Amino acid sequence: PLTHSVTTTLPPSNDCHMASMTRCAASAASGLVGGAVSYFGLSGSKLSADASPKPTRATGIVAACVSLLGFFAGGAVLQWTPRVLVGGIVIYLGAGFILEGLWDCRHQLSKSEFINVAVIV
Repeated sequence: PLTHSVTTTLPPSNDCHMASMTRCAASAASGLVGGAVSYFGLSGSKLSADASPKPTRATGIVAACVSLLGFFAGGAVLQWTPRVLVGGIVIYLGAGFILEGLWDCRHQLSKSEFINVAVIV
């Protein structure tokens, strides 16, 4: 695929910078035409893919079914979900964002850039 060939030709030290520049350019282009700016977001199957040892198509299908159940049943499903479970999922996903956005790029940023990112986080 095209994305694979592009990512393999770039030096590994530029991954975080290139991703950041791409997000900035996409946000600017979207803002110029009246669209919404980009933000960190999760795919519907990220949590289930992380939880299963070997992700398969069933992982995505289960995530889609859960999303559809929530869409059609609405609050009725949420009122029966334990608060501790929802809180644990939010903490897990938040820690994943910190790990992905801060810890994984620590060797590719200068010390001052890393401190700046850490202060923002």
